Amino acid sequence: MANAGCNLGHRTIDVLMYMCIDMFAVLVLSALFHLVLRRLGQPSVISQLLAGVVMGKTLMSRVLPWDDLHAEDMEENLNSFTAIGRIFIMFLIGLEIDLNYLWHTRRRSLALAYGGALSCALLAAAFSPLLHSLIAADTASAADGGRFRFAALLMLILSNTASPVVVRIATELKLTTSETGRLAIATALTNDMTCLLLISLLTATPLSDNEMSFHQKLAAGLLMLAASSFALVALPAAVRYINAWNERRREISNYEVLLVMVLVAGLASLTEMIGYNNMMMSFLLGLVFPREGPTMRTMMARLAFPVHNVVLPLYFAVTGMRTDFTQLAQDHTGWRTVGTAALVVVLSTVGKVAGTVAAANHLKIPFREGMVLGFILNAKGHVDIITMSVARKQGVWGEQAFIVLLITVFVNTLMAGPAAAAIVRRERSAFRYHSQGLEWTRLDGELRVLTCVHGPRDVLPMLSLAELSGGTSRTPIAVYLLHLVELTQKYAITLMYHQRPEQDVDSVGGVIAGDDADYGGDDVRQVNVVVDAFTRESSITVRQMTAVSSYANMHEDVCNGAEDIRACLVLVPFHKEQRYDGRMLCRKDGRRHMNLKVLQHAPCTVGILVDRRMGGGVSNSMKSNGGSMRAARDADAGPQAAAATADTQVLHHVVAIFFGGPDDREAVAYASRLAMHPSINMTVIRFLHASDNQMNPSSRVRTESSSNTSEVAMMFDEDRDAEEDEEFMANFHNRYIICSVGIVTYLEKYVGNGPETVTALSAMAGMYSLFVVGKGGDRKMPTTTGIGDWEECSELGPVGDLLASEDFMDTGSVLVLQQHRLSKTGQKSKGLEDEFLQ
Repeated sequence: MANAGCNLGHRTIDVLMYMCIDMFAVLVLSALFHLVLRRLGQPSVISQLLAGVVMGKTLMSRVLPWDDLHAEDMEENLNSFTAIGRIFIMFLIGLEIDLNYLWHTRRRSLALAYGGALSCALLAAAFSPLLHSLIAADTASAADGGRFRFAALLMLILSNTASPVVVRIATELKLTTSETGRLAIATALTNDMTCLLLISLLTATPLSDNEMSFHQKLAAGLLMLAASSFALVALPAAVRYINAWNERRREISNYEVLLVMVLVAGLASLTEMIGYNNMMMSFLLGLVFPREGPTMRTMMARLAFPVHNVVLPLYFAVTGMRTDFTQLAQDHTGWRTVGTAALVVVLSTVGKVAGTVAAANHLKIPFREGMVLGFILNAKGHVDIITMSVARKQGVWGEQAFIVLLITVFVNTLMAGPAAAAIVRRERSAFRYHSQGLEWTRLDGELRVLTCVHGPRDVLPMLSLAELSGGTSRTPIAVYLLHLVELTQKYAITLMYHQRPEQDVDSVGGVIAGDDADYGGDDVRQVNVVVDAFTRESSITVRQMTAVSSYANMHEDVCNGAEDIRACLVLVPFHKEQRYDGRMLCRKDGRRHMNLKVLQHAPCTVGILVDRRMGGGVSNSMKSNGGSMRAARDADAGPQAAAATADTQVLHHVVAIFFGGPDDREAVAYASRLAMHPSINMTVIRFLHASDNQMNPSSRVRTESSSNTSEVAMMFDEDRDAEEDEEFMANFHNRYIICSVGIVTYLEKYVGNGPETVTALSAMAGMYSLFVVGKGGDRKMPTTTGIGDWEECSELGPVGDLLASEDFMDTGSVLVLQQHRLSKTGQKSKGLEDEFLQ
């Protein structure tokens, strides 16, 4: 007896040792394969699958020195590792998913998911009799009921999409921030969750036992529902408790991280114990995980690297390890098996691509994007393998059918990445990041905003403006906050000191003061506190990033961040701050040079915000409980102060000033978004020359004459700008003044020269909480003549600089917008129009 136990212990140690060697070899081989295949444009999923084939049953398992008993133990341990890894893969996907985007794209994701699934299901049903006779004629499924289950499970396998594989491929192709990539991920999740539900129902509810009575199955289903409800309530409650315990900290401790991971694994395993697959529960746990607080920040930081670089490669490699290609040559049916597998691969690929393209065409998605979606969504994964294993155990099909479908899963996954990569490379210009400018962006399209802050003082006005930019709750908005930290030795030491969790709060609950007293001590912690309060009150998820660099290179971080997230708008704070007495103070002149470089190199529209106490009152009041931004400001003062201001409803009076030109058109386009917000009272004022009452401005330009060629060219440019201004304002007037009465107040002011314009602008002092103006280009207009002669800050333009001057007015924030010119990057406007019209 003792010898048997000793032998069992030795065997367990040997199996664990061999498994560790196997896993290490898989990671090394996949890295080596990827060094070669990435030059061919292939995603890392292909390298990981090939590494699994090499280390699996096809090759190395026949060479390594272990017997069949060790091989069975190895298979069992791999299954256990895959089950645990699958929990955290799906949990991380749920954490990273954008709930607002998922909700706003539900129509398109459902159409694409069910379009591809329906065509696959129809093809599987049509070819099911032929496939049954080829690979399952000798199994228990030969009866009529068995044939039906064979056809139904085959339909589900071909229709399914592996969401972890899709996420990996989209990441490798750098599509996760593009509309196509995010739509692919949302569609894959919709398809995967639907197929999981149907598979659970089709395999007689509990996956582990098919010989249960109806009452037992009903009881198991009710138990599953109760366990799921408990898990989805218990995890958010536990996380909120941990957040409250660590309210003054940037991150939670390692022990608390371990506690959260054990809790997630335990709650997800409840469904597995009942007999259901835990993928859906793991995803839902990530979906309901509270988005605010230090727990969310810590879990994202701690899980992202190990899951993406260790768990996912091994997860994909297991699929290759389970596939034994040598069985194809062991008997006389090998060629028939290969032919049948090829037929199933063709059916799956044609069905998925054709159905997805058809659905994309119905949704008016371009053909090339539909093709990319079709090939990416054809990826198969672990759900299919689970389904095939359950079907084999229940006698739906035998070993030959299992091998055929396993080869199909492998080949489909192998094809998905290269096919999508080939289309992306061929149509690279179509998938490249192009900023259209707010003037041409649809109001119901997603607005991606990158807000830049230098410290906690900038966070409130920036996030409040981003909140207002979303307009109505039906408009999708993605808010990114980039914390710009100056790279100095003094700040680096201070940051390292304050990032130690045990020193975030002193023994009496007070904040430890840092070297920068103006910002309340630790800038990083203060920024996190404000962001958490904003997220909690406004229900808008803010994705935080930090860039540490010198002011000379800080604009590169801003521009690279805008490209990475495919931003439509970059918001940066003005280099001057308003003091308590209303005077504007410049703390660091390097911030001004950064703003100038951002305006010059940014790949999208740029806005510079001159804040004059705007952040304290901006709210989402009409959409929720109100006062979100003031509650965010008071969050650090205590829950009583936050609750006291939460009931305040604020109505902002905002004015957009239009003189003419692309920047002013951008300002009015942005103002039209603000006007949709329920707490905004929007006014648009157009300044016109007094002579416009008698003469059309375009005809006036054409009647002038000049012998200078450059002046003639400038006159034609001004003529074209004037025509575009008239067309733009005509469309704006028709949409917001005539068709939507009450949304925008439109006024026209006639002035004869620059001084009269200054007088008209000075009369607006104290009337508005926000002025939205365009920076203005080289175009000279009689209405602004002389305004820029004493210009102090050229980055604001003549009108913006005048409004921001403390000598002109000391109330009302100013937002200066500069439209992105495609000509700066060498792109043609025609291509932009074509892309927009598709």
